Amino acid sequence: MKRILLFSGLSLFCFFGMSQRPLDLELTLTSPTDGATITSEQVFDLIVNVKNVGTGDLETSDSLYYYLLMYGDTMTFAPSNQNHLEYTGNLTHPTESFGISRVMAFSNQFDGVMVDLCIYVKPMNAVDSLFDPNEVNNMDCISVNVVPNDLSVSKNDLETIQLSPNPANNSFNLVGVEENSVVSVMDVQGNMVDFNRDNGDKIDCSTWSNGVYLLKVANANGTSVQKFLVSHE
Repeated sequence: MKRILLFSGLSLFCFFGMSQRPLDLELTLTSPTDGATITSEQVFDLIVNVKNVGTGDLETSDSLYYYLLMYGDTMTFAPSNQNHLEYTGNLTHPTESFGISRVMAFSNQFDGVMVDLCIYVKPMNAVDSLFDPNEVNNMDCISVNVVPNDLSVSKNDLETIQLSPNPANNSFNLVGVEENSVVSVMDVQGNMVDFNRDNGDKIDCSTWSNGVYLLKVANANGTSVQKFLVSHE
């Protein structure tokens, strides 16, 4: 059974007024499922379905504020450090729905832990004020079991790909990455981090926030995921 979490810092109160436009949304967290097993340091899709169960339209000028909660605490999103993401342009008539998919990953500090996750959405419009008459169905929660990552890839692949220095200050180098490899970096909340490799295998991280990141290298031989730290002195 899905857990109902009590949380602070995120108001579910609804303010009514004659000038406000009612908009009733219903959120369902579709992936992963409640009780699923998630491997640490491995990306997965966090997918929700937002359905318009009211009588009015979610218009293209309306915004949807998207909040992620872990153990009832509202998370912040890099690099803006805001406590929500904003989605616009989703015209949705009554009974229609749309999906929001984001990638996420757990660091190995969650190994062996059952993690409570909730997604909450709130319709917003600064010009044409909105209220949702039934905000209880704007949130859905699951619990997932995080297990250690055995990085099921070839041993040679792990031995040849090296990242240095670690911790990194303003830049770091990759050694042993094959030419046709796909390289990606994300923070521990699953947000992809923009970068380029124009200078060979040197990556500039001077503008990144201090913290833990995951480097993923994928090629025909398999996939390597390495954790590294950015620490600006």
